[in-house]
Formats: sequence, C-alpha cells, structure tokens
Amino acid sequence: MCKMHYGFALTTGRQPSVFSNCLACGALIDLRVGRKPGTVLINKPRLCSDCLRRRPRARWCMTPKQLAERDGATCSICTQPVDLSLRWPEPLSASVDHRIPRSRGGLDVPLNVALAHLACNVSKGIRAPA
Repeated sequence: MCKMHYGFALTTGRQPSVFSNCLACGALIDLRVGRKPGTVLINKPRLCSDCLRRRPRARWCMTPKQLAERDGATCSICTQPVDLSLRWPEPLSASVDHRIPRSRGGLDVPLNVALAHLACNVSKGIRAPA
C-alpha cells in the first residue's frame, strides 16, 4: 500500500475502495487491474473496458471554427478573444475544451465542448469546472 493510502487507512480506520462503478454504464470495475496486488489506481479513467473501447478517439464532434461560430470567438476558460488564424503549438491558438474531461467520463457531444486557448486548456488539465 502506498503512503497516501496507508495514511488514509490509519486516519479513517478503513481500507480505500479498490472497486468503482463505470461512469457510463454502471458496471463494477476493479481499479487494481494490471498492477501489483494492493495498489489503487487514482488517475485511471473510471470506465469499464467495453465503454473504453466504444469511446471514439481523436475525432471531435465540432471543430474550433464551428465552436467559434456557435459561442463567439472567446475562450471559455479565461474569456479573452481567441485568434483562429494561429496554429498549434502557439499557446493562444484555438483548441477544443471538454467541460467534463473525457478521462472523467465526459462525452464528445456539442453540449460538453467549448472553445479555449491551448494554454488555458492545458493548464486546466483534467479538472472539471467548479
């Protein structure tokens, strides 16, 4: 058991859960798969293998240009204007931000995506909005 989970067990008097429910279908999943016995994967996407396979990869439902037309050309994180003429890897270039990150079970649907600066999107990481 790692230091963090050992501390958790000492302070609460109980073991951390190694099982979780899939965020998409609700199936019970074991978070220890593929690791040493007793370790818990904190950053593992909480989706079962079937839902992970069904998720589309690298194909966005909307392009940054379509998002700019829909929402106006402003960053959804810092609310500053986004210059669509800039290209990756320019920090102020346009990128697709998932409001609920895909790694946390967010879907690639128009309601879950917004326009953001590349730097703002990278600094946000996998945090969901407050």
